[in-house]
Amino acid sequence: MFQPMERRSGHHEFLPHLQITWTSLYNSTESTCRDLLETWSSLEAAHYTMKIFLAFLLAMGIIVTQGDAFCFSKLFKPGEAEKGCMLDGVLYPFGEIPRTENCFRCSCSKNEMHCCSLYHTPVNYDKETCKVIFNKKNCDYEVVQKHPSKPCSGYARVG
Repeated sequence: MFQPMERRSGHHEFLPHLQITWTSLYNSTESTCRDLLETWSSLEAAHYTMKIFLAFLLAMGIIVTQGDAFCFSKLFKPGEAEKGCMLDGVLYPFGEIPRTENCFRCSCSKNEMHCCSLYHTPVNYDKETCKVIFNKKNCDYEVVQKHPSKPCSGYARVG
C-alpha cells in the first residue's frame, strides 16, 4: 500500500508527513494509561469504602431496632395456619404486621409467626416508691411514683 520513501540518509519512511516518533508515542500512551489506572484505583477504593460504610449502617440499623426487643417465634404444623396467624385470640393476615393489639411487630407466614415487642420493660427502679403503668396507646411503659402524676428517675429498660 505505502511506498517507502527514501531519505537522503538512506533510511526508508512510511509516513514522512507525520512528525511522531516511537518514543513520544510510547511516553504519551504510558502517561495516559498511568492516569487511567490511578483514576480506576481511586474509584475502586471509594466504591469499596462506600460498601463497607453501607454494611456498617445496615448492621447498626438492625442492632438499634432489634437490640433490646423481646422476640419469639411460633411454628405452625402443616395446615394449621391456612387463613393467617392467630395471636392472643386475634387472626392476623399473612405478611408484615406493623403493630398487633398487644404491641408486637410480627411477620406471619403459613410456616411460622415471628414477633418482637415494640416496648422495653423498665428494671432497676425503686419498687417501694414507684410503679409501672403500661400505656397501650403508645406501646410503652411509664415509671411513676405511687402517686401517678409524679415521674420516677433512675431506672433502665430491657427488651
